[in-house]
Amino acid sequence: MSNSRQTASGQSAAQWIWDCQSIWSQAADHAKRAIGRARATALALGVAAAVAGTAAAQVLPHNDKVGSVLAFLAAAAAGLVPLATRSTGPLQLREWTRLRSVSEELKSETASPPTGAQTPPRYSVTVQSDFLRMPPIWSSAPTH
Repeated sequence: MSNSRQTASGQSAAQWIWDCQSIWSQAADHAKRAIGRARATALALGVAAAVAGTAAAQVLPHNDKVGSVLAFLAAAAAGLVPLATRSTGPLQLREWTRLRSVSEELKSETASPPTGAQTPPRYSVTVQSDFLRMPPIWSSAPTH
């Protein structure tokens, strides 16, 4: 694809594809950060449950009220782990992988071949246009 082609707005086709690639890349980054935050939250809740449970077992024989509160906190933290991990499942990982894959494909389509190489683009502009639709933002997010 030549950089001299222009879109309706007057920008080069290559620049337009780079702009679209940036949008896909940002969406992929957002998805990856959301997965990472959910995993970190689940880990923190698991550690909090373990610490509170251990503390409850140690304190309960000496102070029923404090031991009961710690046991409740341990149970609550453990009970929240599944809620924290619901956005780290196979659908979310597949969505993140798809977003990153499309972003990288767009980037590879606009990369210049080495000097003197006559490598044609792998796809025609009409096929590329299928990749250029804006990514859905968490189309598979739970609706709870």
